[in-house]
Amino acid sequence: MNIDDTTIAEDKQVDIYQLHLEDQIQPSLVEKWGRKHAESKRRRRELERKVELTFADLINEIRQDPEGYGLDKKPTETSIKNVVLAHKTYCEVFDEYLKSKYEADIFDVAAKTIADKRLTIDGEIKLYLSGYYSQTTRSGEELGQDKFNRDKDALEKDGGSFVRPSRTMRKRKDG
Repeated sequence: MNIDDTTIAEDKQVDIYQLHLEDQIQPSLVEKWGRKHAESKRRRRELERKVELTFADLINEIRQDPEGYGLDKKPTETSIKNVVLAHKTYCEVFDEYLKSKYEADIFDVAAKTIADKRLTIDGEIKLYLSGYYSQTTRSGEELGQDKFNRDKDALEKDGGSFVRPSRTMRKRKDG
């Protein structure tokens, strides 16, 4: 699978059985999502500039012919601004800007998520090295029985008799 074709949901996952590969591709993922974030920020800045230019063009247009926009011959700045803000062209450009701003915010979170993935990989490697993922050959029940037998043997060596507590006695001790 090509790294450029994957989604953030796929890229943020850590395969504990492929930690060596996760560790190797991490820098490429950081670069990929950092690049997408930078591109979305550039696009947002371009659209922000387009909004400003559209606003200025419409103000000049309205000042030249205020009556064509339903205003008095000498309109106030507030009335001109209100006409610009309601103008179809301005609204379309501003909506496009808002979409690009949202996209930039999403890519910002994605880039941070992928950068944080490094901590997860390091944590998983530490767990692996400490034997956390080692396979046990005995069940939990067998391990519990061994502890019971060790406790019983220790008491009997000390000369005491060992009686396994009933469930009601265990509950009274815990409660």
